[in-house]
Amino acid sequence: MQPEVGPGAQDAGVLPDCERFILTLKVQVAERFARLNEARVIALPIDVPAPALAWRIPNPPCHPSCATFDSDDYCRLRWRSLLEELRRRPMIQKHRCPFGMLCATVPVVWGGCCLGVCQLVCPLSTGEKSFDQSVELVEVLIENYEAHEAALLSRLANPNARAHAEAVPHMHRNVLRAIEYINSHLSDSSMSVGSIAHHLGTNESYLAHLFSQQVHERMSRYIALRRLSLAMELLDTTQWQIKRVAIESGHSNTNWFSHIFRSHTGMTPTQFRARRADDNNVIG
Repeated sequence: MQPEVGPGAQDAGVLPDCERFILTLKVQVAERFARLNEARVIALPIDVPAPALAWRIPNPPCHPSCATFDSDDYCRLRWRSLLEELRRRPMIQKHRCPFGMLCATVPVVWGGCCLGVCQLVCPLSTGEKSFDQSVELVEVLIENYEAHEAALLSRLANPNARAHAEAVPHMHRNVLRAIEYINSHLSDSSMSVGSIAHHLGTNESYLAHLFSQQVHERMSRYIALRRLSLAMELLDTTQWQIKRVAIESGHSNTNWFSHIFRSHTGMTPTQFRARRADDNNVIG
């Protein structure tokens, strides 16, 4: 008998990797996002070795907010073009569709392979600022997911790595050094693009341009998201006071940290810690 798949599955550990990928992505990203935001996110596999899953993935996939026009030719053509772009250059795709919706596709990338995506759709009434904040929240949740499921993602990416090798350019040495420096100095609130460039002995403007070109994210924004991700991890794994979490994640001002945290997650650090504890009890 095949193991049960879906929200009712009791133990994701007994599932094949491809099935576990879909289930864990749904639980750790889509369902957690739903607890923090009124919008909906759906999780989809893209390049995982799972031919048996093909029949489950509509073409194009139907987001609940798009049910009334999912059969339109625009959606089919857009999805086909999106897949080609994600496989060639996996990065966040945002657009305003002809049906008055704000759409975002955030990839799950490992080893240069776009293993899956999380799709967010909001009505125009949401407002672009709120939409962008929702997209940032999806980014943070995916970043945490990638950290927690590194072994699983590595197993899934390896069979596809050769096929994607030519499509993914090798990162410049200074970009890799910048990422390494950022990850090891997140608690340094004075860290900036300028200080990183000075440490690496290179030009600030050149490094910022190179980083944005290869990481597909401004370095300052990358730093902010990494700090936020670290703060979420500390809130989840320690009992430290909020002030200490703020300092350890590179936020020298506790009030500003709380403001930034709330703007990204929709709740204060204290509320997040309480909600995250409830989530862990349910999932565990």
